Amino acid sequence: GDTEKDWHPRRMRVLRADVVRLGPSEQAIGDSLEESLGEVADAFLALEDLCGVQKKARIPLRLAPPTTENGLERMANRVRSFLDVGEAVIFDYLELLENAGLRVVFMPLPEEMKSLACYDRTSENVFLFVGAKMNVERQLFRLVYELGRIYLYASGAKSLVSTGAKSIDGRLDAEHAARRFAAFFLMPTEAVHATVRQLGIGPNGWTWDLLLRIKHRFGVSAEAFLYRLGELDLIAKEPAESFKARITEHYKATDYGEPDGTRRILTPNGRLGDLLLLAMPMKEHAVEVKAIQKLFKHNGIET
Repeated sequence: GDTEKDWHPRRMRVLRADVVRLGPSEQAIGDSLEESLGEVADAFLALEDLCGVQKKARIPLRLAPPTTENGLERMANRVRSFLDVGEAVIFDYLELLENAGLRVVFMPLPEEMKSLACYDRTSENVFLFVGAKMNVERQLFRLVYELGRIYLYASGAKSLVSTGAKSIDGRLDAEHAARRFAAFFLMPTEAVHATVRQLGIGPNGWTWDLLLRIKHRFGVSAEAFLYRLGELDLIAKEPAESFKARITEHYKATDYGEPDGTRRILTPNGRLGDLLLLAMPMKEHAVEVKAIQKLFKHNGIET
């Protein structure tokens, strides 16, 4: 036949087994969401098949498991080196990860499920699902947070020995380890030090406008950048506490809107959109492509 109903997504068996769960306390995924994610993943795979593109990620996804927080930082730096960016401050991490062959999908997710990762063992690749409704800074953080979860999951890492003062019993659980990975990745120690050093800002020299101006450079939230400055001893206690109170007040008043707005612009679902454009002229696959477009639309995915 030649109708839409003749094609449906192949169920991706890997999804159920390899949705990345790092701890027993993690929230379960409902059947409805799992079905949606499976359909989207299958459609993504189908487009890759139609376009004949490489399925395997272009960077290694399995590294030796870190056992300490310092090891986690070294892991984040290694991933940056795989991406050939070293300590550089990067403007578009999304394009960087998609160019490495990683599958990133921005779509509406339940409020409590801001992002999610799936490890595709068959292709040695990943699916990184990110909530479409968050601001850009939070989306970028969740994107790299999920990347960190992939590396922790694939390496088989357990709870890590923490060098930070705020950890419980000197250990980091999986959730906090992934958050630390994202902070190390987005705000590399040497890059933050170099930026502050270049401007000659002392621990008491920070102003509100300066804090916001520089956090924009790293593409992170004001809260994340302030925390990073604190742990690197680059800001004194008094201005840090004053800024933290101001940030908290702003987040409450704006439902986590960023002070001074968002300057980054992401092009969500870029690789997905590229594959669709490549597949559209394929007349022999018109039914399949149309069904895939319909499925994306049904799941709120804009390409």
